[in-house]
Order: sequence, then C-alpha cells, then structure tokens
Amino acid sequence: MRSLMWARVVHEDIQFMEGYWWCWPVNCSSLRSTTNKIVYHWEPPPPGWMKLNVASVALEDKAGCSGVLRDDKGVACVLFYGSIVTRGSKMAEIIAIKTALELFIGLGWHVEIPLVIEFNLCVALE
Repeated sequence: MRSLMWARVVHEDIQFMEGYWWCWPVNCSSLRSTTNKIVYHWEPPPPGWMKLNVASVALEDKAGCSGVLRDDKGVACVLFYGSIVTRGSKMAEIIAIKTALELFIGLGWHVEIPLVIEFNLCVALE
C-alpha cells in the first residue's frame, strides 16, 4: 500500500493541537494577496456524525493526499497524509477519498458512526 502517515486519538483526554499540523495553503504563503484571498469555513457534521475533509495535489511527477477526521464538536480524531503514485489531479482526489474510506472502515467506526466526506467536487466528479 501507499506510504501514508496517520494518527488517532486513543484516549478521550488527548486531543491533537490542530494548529501545529493543519493549515490552509493560502495562509502558508508569505506573499499573500489581500484582494484575491479565499476564505474557508468549516461546518461541523450533524450531531453524532463525523466529517472527513480530504485534499490532494498532483504535479507532473509527484502527488499526495491528506485528510482530517473530526467529530461533531470539531475535535480532530484522525489525520493522514502522504505521497501517492498517480498522474493527474482527478485520480489523486479519488485516491484521497478511497484512502479516507479505507481508514474509516479499518478503524471500525463505520458500524456505529455516520460519516460525511468533504472534498473538491469539481475535480473528483469530472
């Protein structure tokens, strides 16, 4: 399988400090434009559900995917990221979604917790 890194909260009293590992690319640039700034707002899933946000990027010779799984209170429970072998942004997004589903099912949460997956619809459904 692909080389992916993932982490999970195993005790309720442990929470990931999301600010250390998850940030939007627009906020990472030192040359940000204030006129063309895109603002993202995360909406929580319905009570009792979990939400998995996935993202991917593909360049000519490299691709990667990542995701974060949060509960209905916004607490990050799972994080994954890593390089993948594919060509093109469409396939990279599909692999990110597939990886997220495999992770959720592998943890056994699919039996008792409903899931919402949020991804770049424009890329994955073309």
